[in-house]
Amino acid sequence: MQPYYTNEVRFILPDRYVDRSITGFVIPGGGPNDPIDPDKPGEFSLVLTREAVPAGTTASDLVRRQIEAMEQTLTEFRLRDRTATRVDDQPAERFEFTWRTEGHLMRQQQTLFLSSRSIAVSVTGTAQEPYFEKHRRVLEQALATMKINTP
Repeated sequence: MQPYYTNEVRFILPDRYVDRSITGFVIPGGGPNDPIDPDKPGEFSLVLTREAVPAGTTASDLVRRQIEAMEQTLTEFRLRDRTATRVDDQPAERFEFTWRTEGHLMRQQQTLFLSSRSIAVSVTGTAQEPYFEKHRRVLEQALATMKINTP
């Protein structure tokens, strides 16, 4: 059994359960949750995902696999940048890419790092291409202030 913490609750999780949780934040620039402009597309999302990985797996291994998969599945996939970086003084890897969906050119930046207990954490910012730069600072601020919790 292991303790599991979120901002709102904590509980004991059986050992065989694997964390694949997702936390998402959206700047309401439209979309169904925007009370002012529900018919407009949202401008920017910030999403954190967590997933258990086998021992010995590196952030670079995970990023390589993700890029290979996206090259096969995303229309007009184009890798714009891939860089080693750090999150809370831990090694991380950042990559940025564009792709086309439903007629829109999308842009996404992912920063991936390993936390304790071989959990991969991905911090992702996504927007339509014209809006991405406008919101990049939100993603960068989240990463700059992020602290990795230890058990």
